Amino acid sequence: MCRIAGIFNPITQSLRADITSMRDAMHRGGPDDAGIYIDEDIPFAVGHRRLSILDLSPAGHQPMFSSDSNLCMVFNGEIYNFPELRTELMKAGFRFTSKSDSEVLLAGYQHWDVDCFARLNGMFAVAIFDRKNKELVLARDHAGMKPLYYYLGEGKLFFASEIRAFKALGINEENPAWKPLFLMFGNIPEPFTTLKDVVMMEKGMWMKIQLPSLQKTEGYFYKDDFTVRMTDAETAISAARQKLSAAVKRHLISDAPLGIFLSGGTDSSLLTLLAAPLLKGNLQTLSIQFEESQFNEEKYQRLIIEKTKAHHHFFRVSRDDFKEHLPEILEAMDMPTVDGINTWFVSRFAHKIGLKAVLSGLGADEIFGGYPSFNRFTALKLIHGFPEITKRPLKTLRAPPYNKLSFAHLPFPVALYLMNRGLFSLTEAVELSDARTDVVWEALHKIKGPRNMGSRSLQYNAWMEQNFYMKHQLLRDSDVMGMWHGLEIRMPFLDKELLETINSIDPSVKFNRCITKYLLIEAFASLLPSEIWARPKQGFTFPFENWLKQPDIAPPLTRKAHIYHKFINGKLHWSRYWAVKMTA
Repeated sequence: MCRIAGIFNPITQSLRADITSMRDAMHRGGPDDAGIYIDEDIPFAVGHRRLSILDLSPAGHQPMFSSDSNLCMVFNGEIYNFPELRTELMKAGFRFTSKSDSEVLLAGYQHWDVDCFARLNGMFAVAIFDRKNKELVLARDHAGMKPLYYYLGEGKLFFASEIRAFKALGINEENPAWKPLFLMFGNIPEPFTTLKDVVMMEKGMWMKIQLPSLQKTEGYFYKDDFTVRMTDAETAISAARQKLSAAVKRHLISDAPLGIFLSGGTDSSLLTLLAAPLLKGNLQTLSIQFEESQFNEEKYQRLIIEKTKAHHHFFRVSRDDFKEHLPEILEAMDMPTVDGINTWFVSRFAHKIGLKAVLSGLGADEIFGGYPSFNRFTALKLIHGFPEITKRPLKTLRAPPYNKLSFAHLPFPVALYLMNRGLFSLTEAVELSDARTDVVWEALHKIKGPRNMGSRSLQYNAWMEQNFYMKHQLLRDSDVMGMWHGLEIRMPFLDKELLETINSIDPSVKFNRCITKYLLIEAFASLLPSEIWARPKQGFTFPFENWLKQPDIAPPLTRKAHIYHKFINGKLHWSRYWAVKMTA
C-alpha cells in the first residue's frame, strides 16, 4: 500500500525536483520508503512512497523493475490472490526474488500484458513504464478502492494518488463545477476533482499512453455486471457464505500487524467472527466511544469481543478532541467531503496501537441492500418517470427532505441517486456557490450512469449505491483518511469474487423489505447473534450536530447566515450545513 506519482513534461527544467515534490506531498501515505525513476531522454519520471504490508524487506522497494530491466513499475494497493498468480507464473518460467505482490503483478504484466489486470483480485492503482517502447500503462481496480488522478493535455501528463500532489507543482486552477456538485452530492463525483482538467481514472480500466506523442488507447478489464444468473435461494445463501468466508481469509494476508474496525453492527461483527478462528488468538479489534451515550455501541461490541476473545481497544472521542484535530482533519481530506471524520479518528487510533492494516465492513450495505434507499427506490423511479408537466412543480421544492424531489426533472440517471441522497437542489447549489447553471448542467451530463439495467429497480439502485455513494464518498474517504495515518483499510465485502457473485443474484432473493441485508443474515444465521442484526440500524456516526453548533469549533457562517440559522434552529441537517462551510 503506497502512494504513486508520475510526470511527462518536455518543457520542465526541474524534472527531479518536480517528481520529488509530487511524491513527498503524499508522504503520509508512504512513511516506510521512497524512490524515483527518471528517463531524461523523454523526459519522464515516476515517484513512489511505500507503506510496507507484504514483504517488509528492501526487496519490496519501488520503483520496481522487471527481470529483463525493461519494465518500471510504481504500484499502490494489495493483490490478495498473488500467491496463486505467483505459482502460475513460476510454471511459465518466472523466478521471484521477493515475497511481495508487487513483483507478481509486474511479472504478470510482462507475461500477459493488459490481460493481467482481469486476473487480479485486490485493490490497486498502478503505473508501468515500458522503457524500450516508451509506453506507459495506467490501471485502477475493479471497485475503485484505490484512487488514480491524472492530467493529460497541452503536451503534458501528470498522475498521482492524491490531489495535493498536483498542487505541489502549482497546479491550482479550480474546476468551476466542483462547488455546486459538492453541494448536491456531499462529495465530488468522478471524474471531477477540485482542479480544472485533473480527473479521476475510471475503475476497472487500463490506459496506454505513448511517449512523447501522448497518443492514448484504453480499455476495460472489468465492468459491473448485474445480469441475474442465480435465482435459487438456497444456492444464493450458500454462495454468499462461501464467497465471504473466502474473501475474509484472503484479506488477512499480511506481514505487518492487522486488526478490525469493530463498530458493533452486522458487517464488522461478522468480519470479526469470521477472522477470529483464522488468526488463532491474535485478533485485534478497536472501536470508538463518546461522552454522548446515545452514540455508543459498547453493548454490542462486547457481545462479539466475548464470543471471539479478541484483544479489543476502546477509544474515546470528545468535542475537545474534535476541536483540537479539526485543522489536521481538513488537511487530510485532500478534497472536501461531508464524511470521513469518523474514519480519520479510528485510523489514528489503529496507528496508535501499531496496526498497519485493518478490515472494514464497508461495502456490505451497498451490495446486500442495507440502506433505506432500497425501500424508497421503486417509488422514486416512478416519480422520475412522470411526464415533465407533472414534475414541473417539484423544481421549486426547497424544504428538506422534500427538496430532493426537485431532481426528478433532471434527464440524467444520476437524478435517481440525488432523489435519494441529494443535499441541496440544483437551484440551491447554484445560488450557494455562485456558479453558472450551464456549467453544472454540462458536468451532470458527464457523470456516467448504469447501462442496460432494464427495469430491475433494486439492481439499478445497487449499481447507484456502489458507484456513487460508495465509490465517490466512502472509498475515497477511507483511502485518504486511512493513508494519512499510514494505515491500509481493507474491504472484504468488495472482494471481486464476492462482488460478482452477489450482483448476479436475483433481487427477489437478495433483498427483503422487512429484513435489512436479508441474504447476508440468512447466510450466517448460525454465527451472527440475533442481538446484532435484529436491532435498528445505527451507522458509524459521531455527535457532529452537537459539536458543530458550538461556535468555538465551527464559527458561524456570515455570508450565508440564513444557512447557519436554519442549522442552529434544527431546520437543517448538520451534513448540509457542513457542506456549505466546506465551500464557503
